[in-house]
Order: sequence, then C-alpha cells, then structure tokens
Amino acid sequence: MESENTSPTPVPETPAYQVDIGALFTRAFEIFKPKIQFFILAALIVIAVIIVAGIINFIAVAISSFILFKTVGTSWIISKVLVLVFGAITIAAQTLGMAAMMAAFLPVLRGGEGKFDDLHLFLKDSTVLKQVLTVAGVLFVISLAGIVPILGGFVAWVVTMAFNVLAAFALPLILDKKMEAIPSIKLSCQKVLANPMSIVFLILAGIVAGIGIIAFGVGIVATIPFAVIAILCLYEVIFSGGMPAAPALPAAAPEAPAPPAPPAEPPPQPPTE
Repeated sequence: MESENTSPTPVPETPAYQVDIGALFTRAFEIFKPKIQFFILAALIVIAVIIVAGIINFIAVAISSFILFKTVGTSWIISKVLVLVFGAITIAAQTLGMAAMMAAFLPVLRGGEGKFDDLHLFLKDSTVLKQVLTVAGVLFVISLAGIVPILGGFVAWVVTMAFNVLAAFALPLILDKKMEAIPSIKLSCQKVLANPMSIVFLILAGIVAGIGIIAFGVGIVATIPFAVIAILCLYEVIFSGGMPAAPALPAAAPEAPAPPAPPAEPPPQPPTE
C-alpha cells in the first residue's frame, strides 16, 4: 500500500552541534519514566515478534536442510546458503523491529501520547518499507565479512558494530524525513563523524541496551527502549535543532480549603441576683 504522501521531507543544513552525554541520558530518562508502561510494552511486543519470527525462520531452514540433504546429499554450498538465508531474515526482522520502536517513540519525544499503532503503520508505506529493508540489506552485506577466512567472526562483529554506530540515524531519517536508504546512511555517517562525542554517546547507548541481558535477558524490555529514546534525543539535537522538551509535570491537585473556624463562644454572663 502506497502512502498518500511519500515525498521526502527536506533536510535542512544542520550546524555544528554539541553532545552533552549527561543531559541526553537525563532527558531520555525524563521522557521514559512517565510513559514507562507504554515503552516497555511496545518493546516487549517488538521483541516477541522478532523471537517468533526467528523461531519460524529456524524451523523453516531446518526443514529445508533436511529435505535438501535427503534429496541432494550433504553439500557445503547448500549449508552455507541456508545459513545466509537464516542470517538475512534475522537481520531484516531486527531492523524492522528497531524501525518499529523508533516510529512509535519519536512522536512521544515531540509531545505525543504514544500509540501502539505506530509500531506497524510504517509497514503500510511501501516506499518507507523498501528503504528500511535496504538498510537491513546493507547491514547483511557488511556482516558477510565473517565468512572471509582471513577476517573471521570478530572482525565482522567489529565492522557491524561500527556500522550500527555510524548509521544510527539512518532509520529515523527514513521514517521522519522520508529519505532513501543510501543517502540516509551517508548523512548519518557524516553527522556522527562530525562530532566524536556522538560516537562515544552512541556506544554508551548500545552498552545500556545490552545491560538488560544481565538480568536473564528480561531487562532488555526496559534497557532497549530507553537506549532507543536516548538515540532519538541526539537525533533531535542534530536534525531538529534542539533537545526534546521535557514532558510537562502533572498539575498538583489544589489544596482543600481549610475548614471554617467554629463560631466563637459568647463570653460567660455574670450570674443574676
């Protein structure tokens, strides 16, 4: 389904920006805390969908492997192809999940209430969906460094993490500014490299996201959305001209009026003779 308005939003020239790591994490917490239930439930939905998709993908690959090995026989090429298929689908699911959280969280940073429908509405725009999947494709190609014997898995991991840091704003640029995938990746890399402190901040945000794994993996439903909010705060600083406003505190309930003072007792009258 094509969206009615898929024309790219002009991206203004952004001046040099400052990265206050403490202020960014503080503002992320101020945004996260009042709507913690929404953010955690949204992240839980996304993570659950990714896990289910991964299980289905694994079963499909396992069945395909069994059938092919029975009919064709053991083949190194077939096994590698199936591994690549599994990896490509996994990366696509993870990228779509990250895009879903960003699509739902960004309106909250701009004063919205937070809607669960925003987790999937972007999927109805075929142009945006294509660009998100293109980012996933680029990430998958980068991850293929792991199959190069000279490089190995560690180098592939480092290269993949570097891409995730430098291209951290590619997805929000696609979702928010309707940019194409490759220009959004280039612009994100340009802006991140323009200020080394943004690299430090994004690495710290990634560490925060992974801290939840310590609590038997359950904590990621809180640490991942918090990290996404922090990254979006920096996105707003760079591409929207300033830090997102802190959510307004609820008005204090008016104090109950003091009860009226009891009427004064008349002074005692002298006894009459």
